[in-house]
Parts: sequence; structure tokens; C-alpha cells
Amino acid sequence: MPETSLGEQPEAEAPALIELTLEQVRELDQLQSQWHQVARDRPANKVRVKEALSRLYKMIGIDMPAVLWFEGPRQLVTMNTLLALRVIASGTHTDLLNQIRTELKDPGWYQDWQNLDQQLEGVALPENGAAEFPNSLRGADVSTEISTKFIIKIVEAGEKLAKQLSLPAKLKLRQVLRHADGNDNLLRRRETTPLIVTQFGLIQLRALIGDGLTKEFTEQLMPETQKALNSLCSEKVPATRALFGLAVNQEPVAKLFESLNDRLNVPTWANDLQPIVFAIRHLPVVLPEEITEPIMDWVTLKEDLFHVQFFEKLCIVCDAPDKAMLNERNQLHNDSGPAMTFRDGCKIYAWNGVVVPSTAVDAIEEITVEQIEKEANVEVRRILIQQYGMARYLEDSGARKIDEDEYGVLYRKTLPHDEPVVVVRVVNPTTEPDGTNKFYFLRVPPYITSARSAVAWTFEMSEQDYQPAKQS
Repeated sequence: MPETSLGEQPEAEAPALIELTLEQVRELDQLQSQWHQVARDRPANKVRVKEALSRLYKMIGIDMPAVLWFEGPRQLVTMNTLLALRVIASGTHTDLLNQIRTELKDPGWYQDWQNLDQQLEGVALPENGAAEFPNSLRGADVSTEISTKFIIKIVEAGEKLAKQLSLPAKLKLRQVLRHADGNDNLLRRRETTPLIVTQFGLIQLRALIGDGLTKEFTEQLMPETQKALNSLCSEKVPATRALFGLAVNQEPVAKLFESLNDRLNVPTWANDLQPIVFAIRHLPVVLPEEITEPIMDWVTLKEDLFHVQFFEKLCIVCDAPDKAMLNERNQLHNDSGPAMTFRDGCKIYAWNGVVVPSTAVDAIEEITVEQIEKEANVEVRRILIQQYGMARYLEDSGARKIDEDEYGVLYRKTLPHDEPVVVVRVVNPTTEPDGTNKFYFLRVPPYITSARSAVAWTFEMSEQDYQPAKQS
């Protein structure tokens, strides 16, 4: 050992940088394939989730409030509605509340009320707090504050891991967030792949379960009870939708169903969360607990929940679905049944990432022209037309024939709040075994006015260039 002068210390050797073993590479690939799966074949672990929630609240200096737990989107709406009703009917309207309770005969609604009573046991609800309803009930939304703190932990973890991993290990971990496009450029997966969390993070909760719950609720009540409930809701539930320029002319009870719910808040992932979680779980990295604990608590929410909203006085959570079917692009899709089901009995139907009514999949024969033309969502309307059948729709809806020649027949159907449907009908020249020729309906842009131009467009040609020697 070389001599050192007085007071000098031998320079410590830098620790070896972490490499990935073949087994760890296989584990990383497995994590990548499972990361965006949202369905769970088991109920959420409530003890583990509540412990994680408590620590996340503590991270911003707040004691965890009461947790309201729902098994699916239907309960998320129905039980929140019953909770809102309990608050606005407190005090002078207790008799009305008891009357409504006795008239709710549907087993599902009765069980929801029992479930809510059990969860609220020992929870202090605001008395006559409707003047500032619903904030008097739930307090301020602190979801952004918690998620911001969590993202800071992700950044801190990334900085510390960068000093502990070898370059090949870093590159391999980065690949789980990227894929090669046609030009061999690495692009972020979250920017190019339509994931379930993105789909539901942008959708209103009521759009998932339809608008029939208000009617389902009120039809159980006697006329006098309905009248009293309407009066109560008109007085106590503010028309908050007016703040966003939305319609406020709905029935008073309908406002009650919207008072606590807006958009789903799916527990999702920040940039670089996936490789950081892998490093924490599978590699001998050294990170302080104050960084790893909130990261893994967030992963617990991601693995067990479909919705979470952090309020000062309430924490609202919803179980992950027990089934979710995806297409090859990770979009929610099932053309023969519900694409997603929950333990509360809620079924969600979707077609290539578009949430559709159940009739679009399970009861095609019940689709009507009136339903199609009343549908406000353009994508849903086009799926309904597809399922109804283009030929049948053109005939039943009174589409207008605007051109016909040897190339085909061109139809035009005007739709409210959408571009017109323009379709060319062409004949397959190949004769079927029974001696007939099949017709095909091809949708073309609305500016096309001749059948020949429409057929040419389907071949990516102009009308002048389209000179077929023989139709094929």
C-alpha cells in the first residue's frame, strides 16, 4: 500500500455501477407488458390502500380523512348522490330523508344506502351545511398538491439512480418508455399509444354509465315525495354547471346527481415512474425511504384503484375493474359484450376506445334511426350507423340519391351537428355462387358530388385520372 503523508486519507474506490442480469431483463420485459393492465382478478387490498393514502396525506401535512370506498362507477354515482341527499336534507328535512329511504325498494339502491351508512358510521357530516354545498361536505380538493409532491419524489429518485446505474442499464430502462417508429426513431409510448388511463382520464363519469340513474331513482318515489325532493334540490343544490357554460335547465334532482362528480381521476403514472419502480423492486439501488415510500404508495393506488380523489374532509376511491378487454392498440374494445366490468355490477361497452351504449354491442336490433340522429357524440354516432348497417340506414333515414352512373350510386344524408354522410354504392363484379353480385357501401368525403369521383377517391385518384378498363 503506498505511503501517505500525515493527515492524508487513501482515496475511496467508487462503488461499482449496477448492471442488469439476464433474469432482470426478463423481469423488465414482463413489467412492461403488464404495466397498463387495469383489470384485477381480486378485490383491492383495503388495508394496504388505506395505509398508502394515509402516508400520501401526511406528505402534505394533513391527517387522512374518512375514506369512502366504491366497487365501481355506478356506486360512485349512486352512493355519492345518497350522501349529498343526506347532507342537504339534514335538520328540517329529516322526515323527507326517512320517507325517501322507505320508498327506495330497488335492492341495488337499498344496498347502496346500507353500504353508505356502514362507511359513514362515526363520521361527522356537516349540519345544515348546504349553503356552501358540496365544499362543506368534502373540503378543498388537494389532489394536485399530493400529485405534485409525488412528481418531485420521482425527479429526486431519477437523479439518485442516474449515479448508481451503468450506461447499458440506463438505456435498457429507458426503452420501457419508448418504441421505435417506422424510421427507427424512439418515441415515448405514452405519447403515441392510446392507453386506458388516457381514455378515462378525459371522460365524464356519467358518460360511462348513462343518464338513466336519475329516472331510476325518482321513479321509485311517490308523487308527493318527488315533489318535495324537487323543491329541496331547487333550493339547496347550486347550478354549478352554469360556471362552465353548460346547460342548467335539467330537472332539479338531476343536479343532485352531478353535485359531487365530474371527471374520473384515474391513478396514472408520471414520466419515468415505470423504470424507477422496477429499479426499486428488482435492483440493489440505495434510495432514502422518504423518496421510495411515496412512490410505492402511488403504485399501490395504481394497482388497486380505478379512481381516487383527495379532499380535505373525504377521500373518494373506486375499485379497479375485474375485467378489461383491449385491442392491439391498448384501447378498450369488445365487439361481443362489455369491454369492462366492475364488482358493483357496472358494465362499460367500448368500440376501439370509444365508450358506446350497450345497444351498440349487445342489442344491435334495438338501435333506431332516432337514436342515431339524437346521438351528440360524433364517434358514437358513426359506430351506431356501422352496427345498424349502412345500406339499411340510408334507406330508413331517407338519404337522398345525388348521382348515379356506371360506376355506382352516390347518396347523401344530412346529420345534425356533424358533416353529412356521403356514401357510394358499388357492385362487386365477381358473381357469387348463387348468381348474384354483392353491393358495397363506401363512405367518402362530403364535398364529393359524383359517383365516379367517389369511386376514384377510394383509389386515391382524381376523377380525371380514374379511367378503369374494367371495374375490379
